[in-house]
Amino acid sequence: MFSENTKKYFSWNTLLYFLLFCASLLWLYRIYWFLESQVPLGYDPGLYRMMFSEYIANLPHVDFQNLGFRNKSAYPPFLWLFWNILHIIWFSVDFLLSYGIWFFSLITSIYLYLFAKQAYWKNVAIIAMIIFFISIVQYHSFWLNYYKQIIGIIFMLSAFYTLENKKYLISFPLIISIFTIHRPTWVYFLATYLLYKLISFIISKDKRNMFDLVVIFSSGIIALFMYLPFLHTLLLEHIKPLTQTILWEWASGTFFSKENFWNYNMVIIIASLFWFYLKLKRREFDLLTIGYITGMIWVWFRLFFFSRMFIFFDIFIILMAAFAFGSLYKKNIKIFTGCFIIFFLLQSSLYLTYIHVKWEALVSEKELDFIKELPTIVEKDAIIMVWSSHYSPWIAGYVTAETLAPWLFHLNVWNKKDWEIWWKSDWSVKCRMLQASFSQDTHPDYLWIWERQHQENISNGSCFEPVAEKENSKLLKINLNHETSTQ
Repeated sequence: MFSENTKKYFSWNTLLYFLLFCASLLWLYRIYWFLESQVPLGYDPGLYRMMFSEYIANLPHVDFQNLGFRNKSAYPPFLWLFWNILHIIWFSVDFLLSYGIWFFSLITSIYLYLFAKQAYWKNVAIIAMIIFFISIVQYHSFWLNYYKQIIGIIFMLSAFYTLENKKYLISFPLIISIFTIHRPTWVYFLATYLLYKLISFIISKDKRNMFDLVVIFSSGIIALFMYLPFLHTLLLEHIKPLTQTILWEWASGTFFSKENFWNYNMVIIIASLFWFYLKLKRREFDLLTIGYITGMIWVWFRLFFFSRMFIFFDIFIILMAAFAFGSLYKKNIKIFTGCFIIFFLLQSSLYLTYIHVKWEALVSEKELDFIKELPTIVEKDAIIMVWSSHYSPWIAGYVTAETLAPWLFHLNVWNKKDWEIWWKSDWSVKCRMLQASFSQDTHPDYLWIWERQHQENISNGSCFEPVAEKENSKLLKINLNHETSTQ
């Protein structure tokens, strides 16, 4: 009844959709965390809550000049508008910080499918979705709650798709959105597309297809006007690090090291290198290949924010790996089937192992409950000092008081060396450091500490007075007048 080729095709499609189903289940498992816990995952939820709450309080009119420094320095202008639209529709901030990040991750997979389908064919697009669902790099960005980055990927893929199809009226607002949602996404997008057009011009000498560059630069100029209300805090302060080729480790962005990126992503990278080799051999430098090369250069030379660029680079690695398997399928379906099943089993095992390790929020529910109580304990205009990166974003997001933390927010006056001295010093030395670094009007009013922060000698610091305690966390009142009187 069916030809041999039809049976092979049907058999392969059955296997492909079965693997997609299995990968989808592994990906859907992420939701389970939000069903059993009220604590958002990751490092950034507190910061996003801080941003969202302040903007919501100013609706319907937002006075950019009166926004807090933290909001003006950390969050581009379109992000607040995007979140406010979602809020008006119905979504609460807590929903957006939990199920919302999962939803946008799903949207990313759909755009990845569309991008791959346009560039190659349907089955390769399905393979790309399968790899995306079991990518440890993409799970880690989800776990860290990197909202801006995930949304930025959606707009970046959309812009690439529309530019390639010459749908410039759609490209125009998409490119503006990239620049005004997440600056590193804009940098990666711009570097990739300019390199792509440059190499295309060198190879073909064709000047006719340059209108897309006009669209990109026009969009960038319009986006700059949106930055005018807070030009200094959002753009000018970032010019210096952008001009540095190699940055300090603390300025690379919070994500994987190069070694961890390779270890966790080894199976997918090896598959992607096969397609990259074929592309170089054929001298085919399409947009996908150039995006892959951009990521390699960025990571290898440790350019600005290079750790976060792993997330963009991984998108192109996933696409290259999917195309490699698609090429193998066309050459020999039996070898392809065996290789892809082995690949899926290996990567799924790594993915499940990593999820098992990274299946907890940075703070517990009891700790978050204590943080939520702080507004009833501290004064509204108080300054809370936090020297743990685990807690500083959460306290900044759930407490209206100002937060002083290492390398975060404008109140920090210490460099890396100062903080290292603080971390290692006895509590009596900590009092003297506060006395020497802050005036009576600018010193922090409270100090938040938790169990691993050398609480055993707190009594040596005469400027610290316990105010509240719950579980393993403490809130200490800082009284520099008391320290002065004892000297």
